[in-house]
Amino acid sequence: MKQNERNFWLDVSLFVTFLCTVSTGMFLWLLIPHQATAFFGGVTRQFWLTVHTCSGIVCLAGVVIHVIWHREWLKAMRRRSTATLPPKVRANRVTDRYVWVCFLIVVVFGIIDWLIPAFENRASIFDRLHLAFGIAWLTGIVVHLVLHRRWIIFSSRHHLQLNK
Repeated sequence: MKQNERNFWLDVSLFVTFLCTVSTGMFLWLLIPHQATAFFGGVTRQFWLTVHTCSGIVCLAGVVIHVIWHREWLKAMRRRSTATLPPKVRANRVTDRYVWVCFLIVVVFGIIDWLIPAFENRASIFDRLHLAFGIAWLTGIVVHLVLHRRWIIFSSRHHLQLNK
């Protein structure tokens, strides 16, 4: 498998886990109250929380692999001053840093919230910070996807054989 194809399938996997993590997070935030006995779609809040946590862990593993596979590019970008970059590359670099910082903060507050449970039927400050930075991360991911839309369309057509 070529590097470009490998990156494409990793990105597809990241996108699927991202959608699962975000959708279950939205369910937990907007539709399911902070009560152990709450239900949504016929299943308990604990089930949705478990799916959210597991998909978040898989997403974290995928992001680590993504960073490892792109480490040479990241090293090259780190050596260059942001001011010397062309506008498109600068926008990508700033967006990537924003997404990376938000992602790390979301993970840290998610882990802290998971390890330190709140009082019964209440959200903790760590839960709220996890949510706030999760929304900031989601915004950054949307911008990231918009900036990479041409690559996404081209790679999707190429690797899924949609141009026949």
